[in-house]
Amino acid sequence: MNEIEKKDGAVLKILILFSLLLSTLMVSCLGEELDASQGEKRTISDLEDWRGALCVTKGEGDFQAFHRGLKSEVKKSPITDKTLFGIASCSKMMVGAAIVRLAEMGKLKIDDPVTKVIPELKNKNATWEKVTIRHLTDHLAGNGEFYNTEFYKKNMFQKRMVFSDILEHLGEVAFVATPSEKFNYSNLGYILLGEVIAKASGQSLHEFFQE
Repeated sequence: MNEIEKKDGAVLKILILFSLLLSTLMVSCLGEELDASQGEKRTISDLEDWRGALCVTKGEGDFQAFHRGLKSEVKKSPITDKTLFGIASCSKMMVGAAIVRLAEMGKLKIDDPVTKVIPELKNKNATWEKVTIRHLTDHLAGNGEFYNTEFYKKNMFQKRMVFSDILEHLGEVAFVATPSEKFNYSNLGYILLGEVIAKASGQSLHEFFQE
């Protein structure tokens, strides 16, 4: 592993630790706010715009759990302490860390073209051959979004998308910039990184993270 990859790994680890610390501080501050509210005989219900589930801990075995609002406006089903929430783009930092871990393990090189791991991309757009794994992690690939394709718009509520669906219709995704030209936040880029992790590790994304 070269010095650049070592630095990338260190930076990502620092970012993850910072994110976890920030989340802990936010929950801690909210916990203090709730305690103060209870001292004034107020409850979580007084936070009119708040909807979700929350667990505030103060010491081992000492916690308070709150949940409020609907998980589905259509079905009018309430949020409970069993409700599962999607973490959306919070998963991106974990995917980035996994890429660096695989580089540390010698399973891939961050500056390799993504087509080395997913050769099928070559047939979708010649520009993919210029895109590296680093371009994807740094949102510098210049690709558009799969969410803008007609296939996705017609099927987003009808079926659960899998990678083969995305790959089949990837030719419909145009590039909005050349690789390295500019920062362009990309969900598709991280979907591709998920496939890179699966192919480089020989495991599903779920299995890799479980280990």
